[in-house]
Amino acid sequence: MTQTTLNIPDITCDHCERTITTALKPLEGVQSVAVDIPAKQVQLEFDAERVDLERIKAILEEEYYPVASIAGSGQTTMKENVPVADTLKTTAIDPVCGMSVDTQTARLTADYEGQTYYFCAPGCQRTFKADPQRYLAADNQEPSGGCSCCAPSA
Repeated sequence: MTQTTLNIPDITCDHCERTITTALKPLEGVQSVAVDIPAKQVQLEFDAERVDLERIKAILEEEYYPVASIAGSGQTTMKENVPVADTLKTTAIDPVCGMSVDTQTARLTADYEGQTYYFCAPGCQRTFKADPQRYLAADNQEPSGGCSCCAPSA
């Protein structure tokens, strides 16, 4: 069994944890998946004979959670690690759900009327792009809070 820690800067919330776990757990050869939200890491235990790390990384990329670096089991780093404190310098509020989003590492954005908006999940980004005025209207002071990204798991 191979034990590996994946550093994924885009992990910000319970939705991220659910998405990552749901994407990786069913893979043949994956023994365990543990997401550490504050550390922005995923600890994996898997059988490298049955599933390779490149496949795992590709799946995470498809889910909008690219792997920044890898630690453990002799794996090499893809790019230099950045201290967490350095990645938390700037945040923005997702206009759909109201979550804080790290603008330094956010991969989900939309430009509207000359301003960039940041999103916690693909669903929030799609919702905003479909009707930006709904989320930017002066009378819409409260984010929806009801988007699928933030809903508790059933």
